Amino acid sequence: MKAYFLPRAIAFLIDAILISLVASLCFRVFPQYTNYTKLNQQLEESYRSYLNQDITINEYVAQVNDLSYDIAYQEVPYMIIYITLTIGYFVVFQAKMNGQTIGKRLMRVRVVSMEKEEPVTTNQYLIRAMINQTLFLNLVDLGMVLFMNKQVYGYVNIILVITQSIIMITCLIMVLYRKDARGLHDLAANTKVVMDGAKELVECKS
Repeated sequence: MKAYFLPRAIAFLIDAILISLVASLCFRVFPQYTNYTKLNQQLEESYRSYLNQDITINEYVAQVNDLSYDIAYQEVPYMIIYITLTIGYFVVFQAKMNGQTIGKRLMRVRVVSMEKEEPVTTNQYLIRAMINQTLFLNLVDLGMVLFMNKQVYGYVNIILVITQSIIMITCLIMVLYRKDARGLHDLAANTKVVMDGAKELVECKS
């Protein structure tokens, strides 16, 4: 039996909050965290200056572009931690737990292969994470921060954010409206998400 949208959505939020919380706590021990906090404060001050008409729109855009890159550069340890946790949690841990994360276990849903007699492989979990956890775009963002010109980064990053949003919205619409509730990540990985229980497990094995 396919998993309903609400349990999947809640499971997704639980896992996303868990990973973000752990990554944020780990990031706090790095010296870059202090600079990251100060730069975010500068970004807020720049926004207030623009609202108060102390600076022009062109000056504001220039400041945002500079600060966005500086913030992202200081955030590199967080990016690395987040990417590592994403792979460890959504690929390795989920494989060990037979298709379940903590969120999925709490909501009683499970990832299974479309090949009913075959278990989900590590590669399939990785493909899913590349899309629905935007792991691929996170890796691209990390590479951009480390190797891209500062003046270009801000504009390319906007494209990256838009692309990420399009992918997430596409997955959401597909899960909501497809009869089999399979998102883009499920189609790419040849998987589906089912309700976890005796009937569903029988279906997966039959």
